Amino acid sequence: MRDFPSLLVIPLGLALGSGCAAAPTRIDATHGPAHLGPAEARTSPSEGMTASPWGVGPSEGVEHAASRPDWAPPGMLNVQAEDGTVYLVGAAAWLPSGNVTTTVDSTPVRANLDFSDALSLEQWGASLQFEAWPDDATGFLADFSYLTVDADFDVQATPGAEINVGIDDVTLDLLYAGRTTFVESLGEQAPQVTFDALAGLRCRYLSQQLDVQPGPRLSDSNSWVEPVVGGRLTLPTSPAFAWVARGDMSGFGIGSGSDLTWNAALEGQYELNAGHALALGYRWYGIDYSRGTGRDQTGLDGNFNGVQAAWTMRF
Repeated sequence: MRDFPSLLVIPLGLALGSGCAAAPTRIDATHGPAHLGPAEARTSPSEGMTASPWGVGPSEGVEHAASRPDWAPPGMLNVQAEDGTVYLVGAAAWLPSGNVTTTVDSTPVRANLDFSDALSLEQWGASLQFEAWPDDATGFLADFSYLTVDADFDVQATPGAEINVGIDDVTLDLLYAGRTTFVESLGEQAPQVTFDALAGLRCRYLSQQLDVQPGPRLSDSNSWVEPVVGGRLTLPTSPAFAWVARGDMSGFGIGSGSDLTWNAALEGQYELNAGHALALGYRWYGIDYSRGTGRDQTGLDGNFNGVQAAWTMRF
């Protein structure tokens, strides 16, 4: 059940492999790092002082603006590749609760998953993110996420019977990002607000199993590709802290895709230093997917939500 298709693994490996020469900045909690947008380099007004996007300060311990792209964010400064492209990588962990109906071979089972189940790791999620920004307005993203459920429930109609519900939900998003930066309304010395419009393809793999004891074991797996659109808003409130909101929708009943899959997240990001940042937030995820009819019907319908934490590192 847990053998994932190469359709999802190979593109991710290629994307991550091309981004190892540089470093991330802030993390986006739905799928990872969030770039804070252009920051104009300003010259030092006096000897011994160095300009930064937030004003002027002592030159000691501060990276000079000329050594980085003039649109790179403060704090965790990105390493500039030879071609001028900035790369970002990140990872996140998610502990969700949820209410879902899983259907295998026309047999539906309703599962109510509490947060206490997540604490015992009966369900959990994780994600990896990669971004490449050739300039301040264009980006390419690869987001890999994994959600698993392995929970046992009593069968109320049959005393002593038990059913195990297993779900593996794997997603790889390949996205184009177009960035709009809002500068004038905030002033030259203020943090900058950015909005990223996202569009691309979502590669999906869904595996489900129902194991009744005593009784049969049912299992099914499907993979498909569907369109996805979304957006990400980054609102800094200080040089080290920013709020990030992100959402997306996919499927729309097109082809073999889901009727609708959606994600939403809100997080606060804090930079520890120029090499590390932490993020803490809340993520919501919903899916409405079905395939087949009669005895061959399979599907997953419901939603998950919970706390998500992320860490990014410069290397």
